[in-house]
Amino acid sequence: SVWCENCIIRGSHKTVREMKYDSIIVRYSEIAIKSSGVRRNLIRLLSRQVKETVEKIDKECKVISVASRIIVKCNRPRECSNLIRYMPGISSVSPALSSKIDFEEIAKYIISILKALKSKTFAIRSQRVTKDLNFTSIEANTIIGEIVMKNIKSIKVNLEKPDVEVGVEFIKNRAYIFIDRLKGPGGLPIGSQGKVILVCTKKQSLLALWLILKRGCIPTIICLEPSLVKEIVEFLHKVTPFLKVKVHVLDWGDSFSESEKRILTLMYADVICGSESAEAIVVDDYFTTWRTENFLIDTFINKPIIRPLLYIDMFKRSFELDLGEIPLLSEMVLEETRYPSEDKILSLKTYLFNMLKGTMDENK
Repeated sequence: SVWCENCIIRGSHKTVREMKYDSIIVRYSEIAIKSSGVRRNLIRLLSRQVKETVEKIDKECKVISVASRIIVKCNRPRECSNLIRYMPGISSVSPALSSKIDFEEIAKYIISILKALKSKTFAIRSQRVTKDLNFTSIEANTIIGEIVMKNIKSIKVNLEKPDVEVGVEFIKNRAYIFIDRLKGPGGLPIGSQGKVILVCTKKQSLLALWLILKRGCIPTIICLEPSLVKEIVEFLHKVTPFLKVKVHVLDWGDSFSESEKRILTLMYADVICGSESAEAIVVDDYFTTWRTENFLIDTFINKPIIRPLLYIDMFKRSFELDLGEIPLLSEMVLEETRYPSEDKILSLKTYLFNMLKGTMDENK
């Protein structure tokens, strides 16, 4: 899994699983570049989402925001880390052991880790997240490393390719010791941007959904394939366990082709944008070549249409790395979408208008 490439020690290691963590360090990236007021609101939103998610496992958890980190205090940090690691807004998480800022005590924990792992080489990477300390990160690395080497005669320092790389983050009056850094998706917390309608016609719609979630949007989903509903629910449960999403399943019968059903669904999405307070419609269009006729539908829709998959071919190499973020998306095959002619779109619009008018008359 691409997610595990940046882990210092693989999570499957027996000793790593059995370490008695008591905290989780949650890091964010894009949030940090926002203005102070916006950043404060985004951190508050992300902290609330993390807390709601972790409470599904540990009702007694505590979540606090300190400097540029969110610290989670809970009884099952490793399990909770795996639950929140896919949440948009989070750049990485680390199950950690907290300690007072005492080099002897920090070294004692690190020695027990290195002995348990039977490591021959190690490296210590410390960071002062809060800068009001009377030592530098390099000084901390040196002092802690010297204590470790005095207690384990056979071990050596290797800063390039160590067997174990131990991280220490100093945050206010506490030190957090960890050996895993589980990569997150980054982006913005869900709900920080507007609501959208996602038209889901095939499996690649999940990729469009993932990209729009990473930009902080809340989706309402219109699905044409009942078989996709289960995959959508499983996907959302994995990346947004705290979020309730509406999923509408439409059945246009057998009188229309697949492209015609798609047009009807887009027009229907345009109609319900008002009731759902949605600001845009998201589609999974993917083109290997530029086809202007495929954009005729835009002239018939009042709301803007977002096509997050259009750039995949242009930046294919870099995007393939992102596909591995979620196992469900890692082997997806993208299919090109084509729309019918302008005359056909006009007739479909008339059909939808009459159908909706008839439904409203029946309700009266």
